[in-house]
Amino acid sequence: MNEMGPLKEILQRTGSLKCRISSDSMTPLLRVGAMVLVEPLGENGWEELRRFDLLVFHDGKDLMCHFLWTKNRLRTPVTLSTRSLKRCLVDDPPVTTEQILGVVRGTRLSLRHKMGVLFKNLIFRSA
Repeated sequence: MNEMGPLKEILQRTGSLKCRISSDSMTPLLRVGAMVLVEPLGENGWEELRRFDLLVFHDGKDLMCHFLWTKNRLRTPVTLSTRSLKRCLVDDPPVTTEQILGVVRGTRLSLRHKMGVLFKNLIFRSA
């Protein structure tokens, strides 16, 4: 994506970027105005990512910070499903690996948040 080019170049050159959270979609983990440290994906790119990793990506309009839910390897190109804490039962539109700016470091979903998301998905998806 052209919008990502300059940011990706800076990120690769400097090794990290600070981004300000502008929505409440990841509250209470990330509040509006909070700063997160974004680092580029590692050598193996998207393959290194794990469920609940916090990703910063461009959704076609804005930079977003949501957690990884699943990797869709059967699609070409590979896409990732992300979700917010506010809407943890609903996938965001698919994210291609080209849309990913990087992964958030120093901030992680707590075990309580992870268990809450998994529990909601177990209960409400099986109903």
